[in-house]
Amino acid sequence: MIIIMVITSVALLSTSAAFVVFEMTKFRKLMISDLEGVAEIVAGQSDAIGKFDDRVEAGKILAKLHRKDQIVVACMFVVDPGDRQAPRVLAHYQKAGVPEAFVVPPYYPYETNIFGPRSLEVYRPIRPSRLSQPVGTLYLRSDLDALQTRQAEYFKIVAVVVLVSFGIAWLLSFRLHHIITGPVLDLAQTTRRVSAEKDYSLRAAKRTRDELGTLFDGFNDMLAQIQERDAALQQAQRELESRVEARTHELRQEVAERKRAETDLQQQLTRIRLLNHITHSISERQDLDSIFGVVLGQLEEHLPVDAGCV
Repeated sequence: MIIIMVITSVALLSTSAAFVVFEMTKFRKLMISDLEGVAEIVAGQSDAIGKFDDRVEAGKILAKLHRKDQIVVACMFVVDPGDRQAPRVLAHYQKAGVPEAFVVPPYYPYETNIFGPRSLEVYRPIRPSRLSQPVGTLYLRSDLDALQTRQAEYFKIVAVVVLVSFGIAWLLSFRLHHIITGPVLDLAQTTRRVSAEKDYSLRAAKRTRDELGTLFDGFNDMLAQIQERDAALQQAQRELESRVEARTHELRQEVAERKRAETDLQQQLTRIRLLNHITHSISERQDLDSIFGVVLGQLEEHLPVDAGCV
């Protein structure tokens, strides 16, 4: 559930950030376009004023800019035909309530826009006609209060959307987590039991027919294959043990038969040695009584005989 919340939060924040960046960029372009339109209108009205160096009319035109709340400072530069590098201020306008004193802005003889951290500045040349040389330059400076207000509103909207979405995602994940985590936990528990008990007859209970159900089917099929192989391995082990036991029994019988054969052979060798010893013993006797005595003595000595007579 925590992973779902983190993923949801990252997705919402990324989407919101992209939305804010797009809207702020669009609003900046709109501000530039609006201020450029005002500059074009004022410059068009000031072409004759700049040519005839009329300070009064220039001041009246710039004073009309009070209708635009965003315009803080306006200034009209004029240049002398003989010295175009030394412009002078023909008239200027400063919004009421601005605490700073008017400061002559830098002069640019060409058309340009400067978007600073606290203001937007626009320069437009003043031309009597499209093909003539500019007789001056109009300067407009707008504050960024509207941009900052719009940015604060966007941040508030994003914060509300993120919080509401986060709450909805938390509620949904809290209520629906058993659909995802429940089967996964059951599968993990079955896996632990199979690993601990070595019982491959266990099966995971399938709850749904979605991707998790497919996962459970694959897991159960794997257990079935392992169970079949385990049964075949146990059967082969039993057959091998039976063969080993039968072969061991045969070897024991062979060993017993060999021992009996060795015992019989040993007995025969003992008898042969006894007969050989008796033969050597009686070969030195000539009378029948001594021969019988030697024979009986040897038999009593080498055979389990308590008494013997001839």
